[in-house]
Amino acid sequence: MRRFLIVVLVSALAGCAGSGGGSGGSGGAGNLVITSVIASPMRVAPGGTVLLTVKGSHLSTGLTGQLSGGGTCQTPLGSASLITVSCVAPLTGTSTTFTLVSGGTPIPGGSLTIQIERFPTVTSISTTPAAPIPAGTAFVASVLGSNLSTSLTGSLSGGGSCQSPGGNSSSLTFSCHAPTSGSTTTFTLTDGNTAVLGISTLSILLKGGNVPVPVRGAYFGAFVNPPGTTNQETATETLETSIGRTLALHMHYYPWGNGTTPNFPDAAMQEDLIKGRVPVVSWKCGDLDSNVADGADDPLIINTAKAVKAFGGPVFIRWFWEMNIPNSNGQGSCLGTAGAAGYIAAWQHIHDIFAAQGVTNVSWLWNPGNNLGHPDPAPYYPGSNYVDWIGFDGYDKYNYDNFGSVFNGFYAEFASYGKPMLVAETGECPSEQAVYLQSAQTEIGGGMIPLVKGFMYFDAPGNYTACSWVLGASGLSAFAAMGATTFFSQTP
Repeated sequence: MRRFLIVVLVSALAGCAGSGGGSGGSGGAGNLVITSVIASPMRVAPGGTVLLTVKGSHLSTGLTGQLSGGGTCQTPLGSASLITVSCVAPLTGTSTTFTLVSGGTPIPGGSLTIQIERFPTVTSISTTPAAPIPAGTAFVASVLGSNLSTSLTGSLSGGGSCQSPGGNSSSLTFSCHAPTSGSTTTFTLTDGNTAVLGISTLSILLKGGNVPVPVRGAYFGAFVNPPGTTNQETATETLETSIGRTLALHMHYYPWGNGTTPNFPDAAMQEDLIKGRVPVVSWKCGDLDSNVADGADDPLIINTAKAVKAFGGPVFIRWFWEMNIPNSNGQGSCLGTAGAAGYIAAWQHIHDIFAAQGVTNVSWLWNPGNNLGHPDPAPYYPGSNYVDWIGFDGYDKYNYDNFGSVFNGFYAEFASYGKPMLVAETGECPSEQAVYLQSAQTEIGGGMIPLVKGFMYFDAPGNYTACSWVLGASGLSAFAAMGATTFFSQTP
């Protein structure tokens, strides 16, 4: 952009202007001396407001400020040593001159010429191709407006980038590269460090990017299915209203599939995409792991991969969760005689099919049950190249009344794997929910377990005979307080 300097025309006073009279409210200029006139801001748009600051001695609020070319000035404010004059620049011309006047006579040293600049004004920003844009791909941002310049800068949030633009004063094009993860990126147009006039930002929906790991803080979510629920989306929105925020993560449970027809994505996941949530898909096993690994279910897996790719938004998939305690969730028959080795082979086969189909919007969540009194899940780990996040399911069935007692043993075992962790399912009996959730907030939000990048509560009855995990009044209050913290305010 062009940069304009303020030109200050100062005339030294050889003596007093007139004889006697002082510089009182009558506006007399006797003994009046002006040492400086400064304009703020330095760059003034047509019809824009500029504040003139005049320093000197024997000044008066009875003086008058004038702008040439049709500008206007208000009555000065201030004291005998400093006054300020608020003025509105004329709508035409390339400059205007401020003059301080006493009784109709310009005061020596009281003039300042201000350049008028036509600031860049944007009327529209669009992308080619139109959003949603595949994550990690190139696109063009087109900017229309007036007084534009190729010195304007375009930037993308989330790790994307844009090159210097080409174009003219009414149209600019930016070659950009979308970030590789996340569900949205924001294009921001700036003039130096200042946003342009009119439209300066555009939120762009991405598809194909997986779930980014928060640099600070953690995601916050839940599975919502309290008694009497007939529509889980409605129940989820009711919970969100109660806690005063939208969930970042939303749990879903789906069976394996019907022949070659996928069970997801579905309308519920589309609602997540609209609301800005990331669906966490619990995909139940439906065949022997050995059959899956041998390709018997490839048509279903391929069709599911294609459907998830077309969905576009980021998705967590936790296939065959709690594999170390499969009888607890009705998946025990899938292991067969192959055990952990068969599970790993099946997981890797599913993962490879998704990769072969070009699916890039899935974060693979390996999600065992806790290791308190249960088989060690470590033998089931599919390998670092096949896992993006490590999930954890664990409920207080031990009367600990403390989240750390339930989770920290698991964390200690798997922290060395170097993966971000998600508490995907956890719950507490209603009488102790407030204490339990407060301890979770302290443990996770206090940095004691820094690899934990997400927390989800199981707001449903569950299958524990001693109590229901559904949030009671005190638990709901604690859950809301947890979700209101800056730490748990992260969004994908």
